[in-house]
Amino acid sequence: MISRRLKRWGVIFSLCALFCFNLALSGGRIARGGEQPDYSWLLHSPLKKHLSGAALSYLQRTYGPKKTEKSANPTRAARTLPASEIFEGKSIRVNDPSPDIADNSTQSETSIAVHGDNVVIAWNDAGDFFRNGQFTGYGYSRDGGQTFTDGGPLPLWAASGGTTLGDPSIAADRDGNFYASTLGIDKDFFNIVGVVKSTDGGVIFSKPVNVSGLNPRDFPDKSLLAVDATDSPHSGNIYVVWTNFIFFGQLAQIVFVRSTDGGQTFSAPMPLSAQLADPVQGAIIGVGPSGEVYVTWEDLRSPHSIRLRKSTDGGQSFAPEVLVSTLNPIADPEASSACNETALKGFIRVNEFPSIATDQGNGANRGAIYITYNADPDGEDEGDTSDIFLAHSNDGGQTWSAPVRVNNDKTQNDQFFPSVAVADDGTVSVMWYDRRIDPDNFKIDVFRAVSTDGGETFANERVTTESFGVPPLLPNFNSSVVDCYMGDYNWMTVQGEKFYLSWGDNHRVIVTPKFAQGRPDPDVAFTIASTQTAAAPMLAVAPQSVDFGTVDVGETEERSIVIQNIGSSSLTGTLKAPAAPFAIVDLNGPTLPFKLAPGETLDVQVEFNPDDDGAVTGTIHIDSNDIQHAQLDIQLKGTGKAVVEGPSIRVTPKELDFGNVPSGQRKQLTLTIRNVGTEPLTVKKVSATRSNLFRVLGFRKPQVLQPGRSLRVSVSGRAGANSLLKAKVFIFSDDPENPKLVVAVKLRGVLAGATASLQRVETDFSGQLLHLRLAPALQGKAQFDLYDMAGHRVLSRSFEGAMLDVPATDFHGDTLASGVYLGVIRWVNEQGLTQYSLARRIFLRR
Repeated sequence: MISRRLKRWGVIFSLCALFCFNLALSGGRIARGGEQPDYSWLLHSPLKKHLSGAALSYLQRTYGPKKTEKSANPTRAARTLPASEIFEGKSIRVNDPSPDIADNSTQSETSIAVHGDNVVIAWNDAGDFFRNGQFTGYGYSRDGGQTFTDGGPLPLWAASGGTTLGDPSIAADRDGNFYASTLGIDKDFFNIVGVVKSTDGGVIFSKPVNVSGLNPRDFPDKSLLAVDATDSPHSGNIYVVWTNFIFFGQLAQIVFVRSTDGGQTFSAPMPLSAQLADPVQGAIIGVGPSGEVYVTWEDLRSPHSIRLRKSTDGGQSFAPEVLVSTLNPIADPEASSACNETALKGFIRVNEFPSIATDQGNGANRGAIYITYNADPDGEDEGDTSDIFLAHSNDGGQTWSAPVRVNNDKTQNDQFFPSVAVADDGTVSVMWYDRRIDPDNFKIDVFRAVSTDGGETFANERVTTESFGVPPLLPNFNSSVVDCYMGDYNWMTVQGEKFYLSWGDNHRVIVTPKFAQGRPDPDVAFTIASTQTAAAPMLAVAPQSVDFGTVDVGETEERSIVIQNIGSSSLTGTLKAPAAPFAIVDLNGPTLPFKLAPGETLDVQVEFNPDDDGAVTGTIHIDSNDIQHAQLDIQLKGTGKAVVEGPSIRVTPKELDFGNVPSGQRKQLTLTIRNVGTEPLTVKKVSATRSNLFRVLGFRKPQVLQPGRSLRVSVSGRAGANSLLKAKVFIFSDDPENPKLVVAVKLRGVLAGATASLQRVETDFSGQLLHLRLAPALQGKAQFDLYDMAGHRVLSRSFEGAMLDVPATDFHGDTLASGVYLGVIRWVNEQGLTQYSLARRIFLRR
């Protein structure tokens, strides 16, 4: 498998390098005083080994043999898409796919801005590539997002003699002017960062202003823009940031420019990071309520980290770098090796680039800064590869909270490409791609989360109502797009207390000459969400199918299935047990029929005990009040195997997983050694590696097992300090087929985490106050949530310690009615994960 460092450079170049286009550059292209633009130095640079396949393809096509492809369609006419053209659930398709040519139809990597009823979305658009060489498209709405017009490519950019290369970013000022930045090529064939302006609500944009102003042999990439729309002295300032790949020394650096005259002129580029041989990339800008400018990016040196710099004078100068958080880079080993860059299942290239937002409201968290990113939660190349995390600062970016895991699923499936925004009332929302619903970790949904406590806890909500697939990416179905590309980001913005979401969406399946059976087609999707998640239950089951493998007749193999309510109201349901030889043997959670509060889980232990040779299947059937998954079947399968002639050893389990163990403490697990043969079996020796941490107990001398008899051996493991320990247990016997069996052992040491439950709930004599007592007391801040029996959250209070007095009033200050309620405590443990207490019934009488 390729190294982490090699894989990470798959994110060096954005769509300017992602789209492998063939510019009609003649041999006589002379520009700027006779200087010929030439970026071939990257092909002969030490950086070449770090380039993604996309960047390398771009450079080789530009400076290598030329290929011409033409379209019979000369232009893309703007077409209004009616509100009825909704292609799934609440989502509206923004782009017009009709001018796309066969399999050159990728629309991706969206950016969105809103002012009043004007909504403008920009995206990377491969549909215009063979027509006019343009890669940046946009669309606009004049009715608040009910209908959209696909504006095609930026018309005046082409009229100026240049072409766009993608990576669009868009923002609006207080007066309703829209500004967009994009990578491009000017009339002299130099790579630039260009900014355009619209004064008519995003219908027409101006000719580009080149803001690059650097060595023409340097290569700008991943430009993003922000506008100060506050009432600060810097209101109206335009800020642009990008990564500059430097010809002299072949280094990478984050640079920044600003405009104080409405985008007519821009300052000289200001470096914000050091010039590094290892890259910095993915810079993005946030603006605070008093005009503070925050620039954050990912530093790809080991250990990977998120960095930030702050300006309080409108971008004239910046304070030194601040570390926001370190992180574990994400990668699926198989996909990354195939793509030759960091990738997830389905060959989707990924990154950990941050998204930033600030609280510009007048609430308690005014000025707070929120940064979200995706990362590997444990740093391992197996298990959970990518989750969404958020860190926040309440002191202007000087110090940062420990990152909080935003997605609340208990699967090991992928979550990636997050974006964050903050409403006027202080509500924080994060959106992302999510694969939790697909047991195969392939199909994608869009999820979002909402926090009303300053980013400490989050309620999750599914945005899409139907999962969508992944188009063929290796090789890429779209000949003008590099392999393994499905965008680098999605975008969300806010106006008042409404969140506006845009993303690349693959719901629509089309048939083309090359794909007669159909393929998902990447479009641009849009929807609006509120500051509250919809009060609805949502069933999540992991895994949705269980393969017990081959099990000896008379033996038993167990598996665990987790049922979770990832919605925002109570989930109720029943389980129908499978027929023999499968059985439900244990429930860790509510009894059946089950009722799960939001975030609560039910662990189901299922066993397979074959009584005959051969394969067998079974089903666990779930009925629930989740209208999207009212009925769900969990498929079970296994194969029974009869005993063999002679001595034959079987050891269960095949792996000892101690799970999380508090640092310094020990835990014991048991191995069962069984003779499933027809003759006596001699177990000669049982030993463990790393004997200072793992010990074999209860086995001192060889033992003889008669046919059908078993022996239990205990293995004790001691946890280290916040680390994953791996070892092996060796079992030696006279089984001629398996004289030496190996059992893998793993144990993760963790800091002792708090647990809590509601031990006592009382009301005062008037019923106006709830007295709560926890056991044990929690260290740090926790949250008490109260739900009515319809599953609606009626109040929420933060507290510390073991006691809490809560006024019995709802969010609006109205007195709660007498009746039965459910109380839940949630808090963040030392690992940054949100934990929940079991729900407790509370009887409120007046």
